[in-house]
Amino acid sequence: LNLPITIIVANNGGYASTTTDSNGDYTFHLPGGTWTVNIYPQYWDTTDWDYAVWNESVTFVDDSTTESKTKDIYVDTLSSTITGSIRKPDGMAASQYSVGINFTNSKNRSFYTYPDTSGNFSKKVSPSSYSVNGWVSDNSYSMPKIDNFSVGDNESKDIGTITLVEKTDTISGTITDDTGATVSGAYLSAWKNDGTYDWASATSASDGTYSMKVVPGSWQVSAWPAWTSTGYDYVNNGKPVSVTVTSGVAATTNFVFKKCNATITGTINSVTISGGTPP
Repeated sequence: LNLPITIIVANNGGYASTTTDSNGDYTFHLPGGTWTVNIYPQYWDTTDWDYAVWNESVTFVDDSTTESKTKDIYVDTLSSTITGSIRKPDGMAASQYSVGINFTNSKNRSFYTYPDTSGNFSKKVSPSSYSVNGWVSDNSYSMPKIDNFSVGDNESKDIGTITLVEKTDTISGTITDDTGATVSGAYLSAWKNDGTYDWASATSASDGTYSMKVVPGSWQVSAWPAWTSTGYDYVNNGKPVSVTVTSGVAATTNFVFKKCNATITGTINSVTISGGTPP
């Protein structure tokens, strides 16, 4: 393992930290009570292990009794590697930092990475089965659905080329208020709940219309009014609307905000209480 490793213990009364020696050993001198134990690498980018069990506890009698306990900590060695590349539909490499990919294993531990300038990625992981999801900052593209897979001990698993999907379909509509007037500057957000973390966003134009590029599938769309210098001019219940997008067919979803036409004013005063209750 890459040593030293930082050990942190904590309870309601405070915390303490130390580092392991070259053998991986550590020692704390603590008052009584229950302490949680967690470990962290000194340098995240070079770590070769993963800690899957957080907040393990050690309990001492909370009095003057002298006690000594041993708490051995077990980590998973990152002995395996996942490699691949991410490309746009035209074959060009996805821009570095414009796309990310996350591998989650059977212990619900996640390993995140992004491609280099050539579109290639390589990530150290522990041997396990993995699910995959990712994100794309360019709203013109979507991360495809990637099948689960397994990686053996000391295996280098090449999952091949991941080709981003170009968004050619749309969700569009109009934002109005309850008087029928159009609402500009409203914020809209759309997302899919299929594990791909796909998303889209838009702002309504001066005529209240909006349009978002999406891929076919089931989407959730929400809308909320813009904040102004005087607060909100409209309110919306904020509940997302389910929208099904079919390839080649424009999906339409309209929203109606309630106009804020009532006002509450007042003054905040300090009250000095001398035996009694405030007014």
